[in-house]
Amino acid sequence: MSTTGHLSCALSLAILIMILTWVISIRTDKPSWVDAVWAYAIGALSLFLFGLNWADGPSWLPLLIVVGWSLRLGTHLSVRIASSHEDGRYTTLKKDWGGVKSPMMFGFFMIQAAAAFIFALPAYFAMKHTPAEWGILHMLAILWAIMALGGETLADAQLKRFAKVPENKGQVCKKGLWRYSRHPNYFFEWLFWFSFPILTWGTPGFIPTLVIPFIMLFLVTRMTGIPPTEAQALLKRGDRYRDYQKETSAFFPWFPRKLPENTDAPTPQQ
Repeated sequence: MSTTGHLSCALSLAILIMILTWVISIRTDKPSWVDAVWAYAIGALSLFLFGLNWADGPSWLPLLIVVGWSLRLGTHLSVRIASSHEDGRYTTLKKDWGGVKSPMMFGFFMIQAAAAFIFALPAYFAMKHTPAEWGILHMLAILWAIMALGGETLADAQLKRFAKVPENKGQVCKKGLWRYSRHPNYFFEWLFWFSFPILTWGTPGFIPTLVIPFIMLFLVTRMTGIPPTEAQALLKRGDRYRDYQKETSAFFPWFPRKLPENTDAPTPQQ
């Protein structure tokens, strides 16, 4: 089967997975399950493409890297979704679009199918083009992936620990990595995708794998990541989060800015 045939099969599988997810979301009235399924789907599609290329002797390393990422993120999101109320982003979408059964929501799930397919491509090209003989790039890619996954896991754990403290309800987490970035989990998520250009350096797979991190950067900072997440945070935390926005870098970690003191406060009487 040709490359076009492999990719067509993978895209069809992604669409089927998201149609089934949409049906489950209708039954549970909880479309946020699409987030967890999206993460699992990327690992599943990569495994599927690996199987289709078995005769060509594809590299195992990119598959192991992407499946590790998929299992970590998918499981983290599944636990969060199962143990909490509907994500505020999806509550808004259901209200605006007329429920989970609406054509708009179905279209949204199909966009997620396309996104899962696109983000399975780096592993596909890396599996085909990663040199068979192990070298410095293999080790660097492994260390890079571990660093990115570790940073994302740490950020998620710090936020979860903060949210468990009753006194922190309605407050903004500024602990650990969240002191230096408003979205350190997204930042490390973005870094992870550079694992595949590292593996394919100097091969025909380099450019296709290099494009994906920049697609991720655009999606996270301009569309599906930071904008809706911050809109919900402002609704829940108001001025506390506005101050956090002024103090802390949105994406790239950096030292927090010190806000000027409020000069409008009344001065004490002599």
